[in-house]
This record gives sequence, C-alpha cells and structure tokens, in this order.
Amino acid sequence: MRQNIQQAILRRLVTRIRTGTMFIEFVYLERYKTPDAAWIRNIYILLSFYTELLLKAIYVYEKKHGSKTELDNFFRQQGHKLERIADDIGADVLVKYGIFEVKRMRTHEYRIQTDVGTFCVKDFVDIRYDFIDGRVRKLTGREHDMFKIQIVAINRIAAFLNGPAWA
Repeated sequence: MRQNIQQAILRRLVTRIRTGTMFIEFVYLERYKTPDAAWIRNIYILLSFYTELLLKAIYVYEKKHGSKTELDNFFRQQGHKLERIADDIGADVLVKYGIFEVKRMRTHEYRIQTDVGTFCVKDFVDIRYDFIDGRVRKLTGREHDMFKIQIVAINRIAAFLNGPAWA
C-alpha cells in the first residue's frame, strides 16, 4: 500500500478517536458529574469502539499491507476482538505505546493495562446485544474514574499517532 494511502487511513482513524473521546470528555462527563444509568451504556459502546480504532490505528502505522482492500479484509476478519487485534500487533510493539496487556475476561469485557492505568472495556458485540441475555449492569459509582483513565490513555497514544498521521 502506498504511504500516502496508509497515512490518509491513519489520519482518519486518529481524527475519529480524538473527536469521539472529546465528546465523552467535554459533553458527557461535564454534564453528568456522577454515572447516569440512562447514558452509561452508550458511553461503554463508544469507548469500546474508540479503543478498537486505537488498536487498529497502531496496526495501520506499524504494519504493512499490500493494498487498502487487503487491509480492509484483514480488519473485517479480525472483527471487534481486541485481544486478537493486540496479538496481531504484537506485545513488543504495544509496549512502545504504553500498552502492556489486552486480555479478554469472562465478564464480557477486556482488561487493558497501560502506563496510565488499568481499565476495562466492554466487548463491543456483547454490549450491543446484551438485551438477548437480559443482563443488567449495576453502577458502582466509579465508572467516571475509569472513563477518565481510559480517555487519558487513548488520547496520549492518539497524540503520538497524530504526528505521523499529519506529517
């Protein structure tokens, strides 16, 4: 894949990540000082999506593919499985970004350990279809603290990728 195409894809990924986390940070967290049961599921979905995009942005920057179509097919095969995406990137590469672990838990979420802190990300497919199982999430009151750690980690890595995206 030509470098300018790879860079354009990276630019679009970084832009989506940054604008998405800004929405959560400056709209949701500013408006709701404590977790709001009506909104929290939506925030979980967004943070899961932006975490996935972040991992895919690292992949785009660090790995090479023959064409845009090949990259698209590769991402579609990976689906929304964060642990699989992280494995394809490689632990040695993730450490450069301050990501030490991406692990699928039995609780329908991923534990992500970073140099900023450890947080959990809901499984993107599971959080969208949890109505089938009738699962109800109980708020702990600590959700906003976890969101803030996650946003700091995502934004720090996105800021690093912003340089190559706009070089």
